[in-house]
Amino acid sequence: MKTIVVTTALAATAACWKGPAKDPAPPAREQPPYVELVAIQMSTITFLASSPGGGLGTTRTVEAPVMISGYRWLGRDLGVIGGDENGVDSVGLVTQQGYQAIPMPPATAWPDLQKPDLDHFDTPSWNLTSTASGELWLGRCEWGYDADRRTCTEWAYAKMWPTGDRPRIVIQPPPVQRPDAYKLVPAPAPAGIRTELVRIEAGGEPGDEQGDAVARHFLRCTQKGHTTEYPARDDRDIETGFVDMGEVVWLATDPPMFRAPRSDTCLDVCTTEITFEGCTPSKRFESSQLVPGPGGAYALVVAKRTSVRWRGEEIGALHEHVTWVDFVPPP
Repeated sequence: MKTIVVTTALAATAACWKGPAKDPAPPAREQPPYVELVAIQMSTITFLASSPGGGLGTTRTVEAPVMISGYRWLGRDLGVIGGDENGVDSVGLVTQQGYQAIPMPPATAWPDLQKPDLDHFDTPSWNLTSTASGELWLGRCEWGYDADRRTCTEWAYAKMWPTGDRPRIVIQPPPVQRPDAYKLVPAPAPAGIRTELVRIEAGGEPGDEQGDAVARHFLRCTQKGHTTEYPARDDRDIETGFVDMGEVVWLATDPPMFRAPRSDTCLDVCTTEITFEGCTPSKRFESSQLVPGPGGAYALVVAKRTSVRWRGEEIGALHEHVTWVDFVPPP
């Protein structure tokens, strides 16, 4: 009986054993979000989208009859304003069907908003506003202050869309611009790099006894035991025009990339966003504009190249100069 029991147990064990354990399958790689963009250059409006094989592909191109000088989203349609060196003379709506011109109010329809002590501008200023309710408004101003720089103060607005028999013109307060469709989703700070804002005291360096009337800072960045400072010591005195550095916002963890605002003196104070790759100011994204998109995607726009990025990788690019790049709002 004992022999039978032992033999049966061994047979059962052999039947249950399925060989050495296999390593679990790696998790599926998370895919970049699907993106749709518009690129505007002069009178050409190009719509692009993620391609199945990667990168970006053109979905359609629309030619406006004038040079475009501004735009606003109306849902997924595009309200545009255009003209020449003599001013704005066209407003249109770009839809799936193409460009649709919207009649401009006659010059005589705009009220005269002259006030004492204001300067008159021979060429009016214009702007375009789209509201959350789907209205498109055209703003016009020809009175304000023309001292160090032109400042328009007296605005009137014409409702351009939806259109009625004629545009309805009103005076301030202006219509409220709809909020942007996307906001930047910051990446988590990587573990291998450390950034801090260091206060500059009155003498120009940390640790001086005298306090500064206005807090000023430089950026200190440490990676793999190496520390760099931005701006460098000789470039951050107030006499150089440098004013301050602002808080870091992370764009990618691997490889590490972040942006921080730098303020310098101009007529007042001018602020520029500086892109860093690691602890080094980026040469390829110098003076770039950042445009947030869906699902953590964003675009970095420089003079002749637009890099559409997600986390640490480029998911598409435009290799030409464009005036504006933007992500199409969601349906």
